[in-house]
Amino acid sequence: MPSLKAVKAFSAVAHEGSFARAAAQLGISRSAVSHLVSDLEQLVGVRLLERKRGHIEATHDGKALLGGLGDAVLRIEAAIEALRIDRGSIRLTTVATLASCWLLPRLSRLQAVHPHLQLAISTTTRAVDFSGDEFDCGIRHGMGLWPGLESTLLFQETLVLAGPPSFLRRINGKNIARSLHSVPIIEARTRRGDLARWWHGNGFEGTPPRAKLVVENRSQALAAACAGSGLTTTEARFIGALGLNTAIGRVPGHEVALAEGNYFIVPPRHASRRNIKLFRAWLMSEV
Repeated sequence: MPSLKAVKAFSAVAHEGSFARAAAQLGISRSAVSHLVSDLEQLVGVRLLERKRGHIEATHDGKALLGGLGDAVLRIEAAIEALRIDRGSIRLTTVATLASCWLLPRLSRLQAVHPHLQLAISTTTRAVDFSGDEFDCGIRHGMGLWPGLESTLLFQETLVLAGPPSFLRRINGKNIARSLHSVPIIEARTRRGDLARWWHGNGFEGTPPRAKLVVENRSQALAAACAGSGLTTTEARFIGALGLNTAIGRVPGHEVALAEGNYFIVPPRHASRRNIKLFRAWLMSEV
């Protein structure tokens, strides 16, 4: 069976009419091209090229081989390249807040240790169906039990109440619950109920304050808090990942651990891929 390199070398010489030009096209030496063509001719048992009027032409047998090849070489190369790119790429699905507030700020470190990985991130709030080939893996919030998926806990979720120092100074440390009713609260539509969970998790009595501003997701809520619009509940890790420590702070000593966590998920058919393993190991090193 001839090697793909030998077939490419023969095809290039036949089309270029020159060993030198074929070598330049293939990025190898002229002698390498000559050896490859010679090996192919020995394998098929006939001469494939001949010199005529100062340039190289395919012989009758060479033309027959070229006709049989057609665009097969190009199609083989395209298929191999597509497979190489696919195996080097990772198509990840997650929610926008985790992507922008935790994953993206860390990606420079991923690129430093695994420069060959190509990460394509798609954000959605819906539970993605992994039965198709649209995504390879994901990071999902929940209890870690999803039928047909392997899950690895990245970190258990915690809730803190965060906002700019100007509002935090208005909170009376001896009566936090009461003073919060005089501070504007920002709520994320995708995480309604988080303030109540934080409130009751801290043992406060009564009803938590109503939100003065409702936005779509937690990354928008954090942006609004940084802009001075009020306080919002968020994951404690998001503040540090975004470098927001100087722009916003949090109500000290009142962190509430939740039962849910953020999990790396992958269908079993992709779990053994080398790049998926590398990516999962890198994620685990970041928590």
